[in-house]
Amino acid sequence: MVRAKNGTFEIFFMALVAIYFLCITEKAYSDSSRTVDKNRPNIMIILFDDLGYNDVGYKGSEIKTPNIDALASQSLIFRQFYVFSWCSATRAATETGVHPAMLGMRSLEHNFSDGSALPATIPTIAEKLAAVGYSNIFLGKWHLSRNFSSGPLRRGYHRAFGFLSGQIDHFLHDDHHGRQVLFEGESFVDSEGHMTDLIYKKAEEKIFGTDRPFFMNISFSAPHYPIQNVDGFEEMNNHIDNDDRRAYAGMVTHADYVIGKLIDLLDRTGDLENTYIFLLSDNGAQKDWSNPKFYSGRFAGREVLGSNQPLRSFKTSVYEGGIRVPFLLYAGTKKIAKEVDEFATVLDLAPTIANLTGAEKAEYIEGLDLFGVAAGSDEREINFYWQTRSHSVPHGGGRQEAIRLGDFKLVRSQRRFAWLPYRVTWPWDNYELFNIADDMAEEFDLSDERPDLVDALSRRMDEIRSRYQTRYMELDAREK
Repeated sequence: MVRAKNGTFEIFFMALVAIYFLCITEKAYSDSSRTVDKNRPNIMIILFDDLGYNDVGYKGSEIKTPNIDALASQSLIFRQFYVFSWCSATRAATETGVHPAMLGMRSLEHNFSDGSALPATIPTIAEKLAAVGYSNIFLGKWHLSRNFSSGPLRRGYHRAFGFLSGQIDHFLHDDHHGRQVLFEGESFVDSEGHMTDLIYKKAEEKIFGTDRPFFMNISFSAPHYPIQNVDGFEEMNNHIDNDDRRAYAGMVTHADYVIGKLIDLLDRTGDLENTYIFLLSDNGAQKDWSNPKFYSGRFAGREVLGSNQPLRSFKTSVYEGGIRVPFLLYAGTKKIAKEVDEFATVLDLAPTIANLTGAEKAEYIEGLDLFGVAAGSDEREINFYWQTRSHSVPHGGGRQEAIRLGDFKLVRSQRRFAWLPYRVTWPWDNYELFNIADDMAEEFDLSDERPDLVDALSRRMDEIRSRYQTRYMELDAREK
């Protein structure tokens, strides 16, 4: 061997070796025993953070969302689409297809080992998709574990970029407690730019280096506070008079702009017609915000944020405004463009994706295939349960739960004394009964007129809660 001066050849050779091992590490998942079928469709989930029912143009909002509106015109739209009252609960349901009550979740609980909201014994959709040859990418807000030991790369994703916590300064990338939380893979990183733009940048970077078929889970930090805008997007909403609402609108329009770029990206790579896109919000909009202790007090409060009109209340509650959100499903080559009134929930994503991809359905899956629901071939009995812990509960906040049985919805609120510690509650629960088909705004309480129905739904609510609690205890025992 000819030896170059100053070890140049050895350095060059070692660099080649390092690059080789880096490549095989990056592509290790492609060389596994998975069965890869490149004809399977790609899957993309786009999840907003706190986007309200009345915060997109195709729903009648004043906020400019031209790209979402264009996508909606080519998509299957469910007018009655439901999630859960808190972001982590909906994210857990999205990842697993199981009801968050089965995971012991009312709000943001992380009940399992290593500070995870997801039990190791329940597979994620990413894990199921990896088993049938999918390359899985996670981008954005995770909020399902407190550390990397239960992070995206440990739950079926092959590449990941985002943040673990529930909120982030969109420019400085620290959370509300001042912790730097931006990560790539399983390392904390520094990066310049607005979080919404960074998500697109990483999507573009990773989609060109990813085998097909792929599953890309995009979880925006927008429009969750703090409200921070890039120049131009707030100005696109200058027709909105209220300063706070206009600033919030800028965040939504910015994310809409990135969605337009994502659609163009899929078109450029030839993937658009073979990609199914699920777009939704994790819960209803936030009404307002003010907390001088967060982010060292560097953000002013906001008196107006999102809008859930004409629905009642906001995120964290089980009224319609907390749990009913915009939802569309772009169906790739199926070219389905219609609006349907059928009841659907976030639990339907997992079985729909399983049917589209040939992935195995996990245990405890309760949902139905959304295409079957829309076509009427999968008939469902509307029998659904929510639980939460919320400051939005009337008379001081507290625990709240609801059940929807057919057109009727019963809300049970365990109120607390606003002037006493949180654990001190009223000695009785408050019941409200609504006919959602006739009164989606929940303005007319029918509980006095139909005490028989209140009793029947209350008993059903207790039965469902008890069943989920039993399953949660079984899962908890398995984990230990």
